[in-house]
Amino acid sequence: MLSDSPGTTSAEGSTTDSPDGRTYTEAGPLERTSWDSRLTCNVVDPSVPLRMHGYGVFGDLARNYRFSELAFLAWRGELPAESEAVAMETAWTLLMPVPLTDAGAHAALLARITACPPAQVLSVAAITLAESAQGVLDEHTAWLEWLRGPEDTPPAAYAASTPDDQAAWQAVPADAKTLLPGPRSFVPTVTAGALALLFCCGLRDPQELITSIVMAQLPAVTAEVLRHSATEMLRYPINLPPVRYVPESEGNG
Repeated sequence: MLSDSPGTTSAEGSTTDSPDGRTYTEAGPLERTSWDSRLTCNVVDPSVPLRMHGYGVFGDLARNYRFSELAFLAWRGELPAESEAVAMETAWTLLMPVPLTDAGAHAALLARITACPPAQVLSVAAITLAESAQGVLDEHTAWLEWLRGPEDTPPAAYAASTPDDQAAWQAVPADAKTLLPGPRSFVPTVTAGALALLFCCGLRDPQELITSIVMAQLPAVTAEVLRHSATEMLRYPINLPPVRYVPESEGNG
């Protein structure tokens, strides 16, 4: 097909010059491929009435189910048993507290006190928390592998070692503990226990686990940073720990 614009690219393809001085349009990969004309919605049906996995959102889900059950439905495609809903809520509670010394909260604080708009503060928090959550999964690789095919003895590296670990496990409802594998005498760390609860709710894909961790932690992080303002920049302990400047010659030595 002849083109009126030599050397340009159009929606129909790219153009090349021929020996006879005319320019021909060649079909590229996009033009040669047959594409679907519609998006496939697998979770939320945008038609009226709005549905999620077949359940009416306003006539059923909003009236009869709590947030943990809706999150479970979104991920698993079915509503949870009560023990599963409780397990998910408990996991979120164990994961929620994020101190200001944590990377996600600290990064969000810096965004806040440097006068970033609210959406940017939230974006910084979410991205940093997601990266931290990936680190958590990396640190618990052996634990997650054990959960996939539990042997008699859980990995000792994930056994409770602090009073908080013990207290957290005591707070897990008995019904939720019945979902977990392994000996009942084994008490995991706070994070390992939370991951085990999510895992036993069917959240086994890293994307699902990271999303769940970030969902649990965002409320505490945003609540913390909202208690600070841009005027607090001069109160930030920027010299903690103290910075010692070393001459280049001394540093190389």
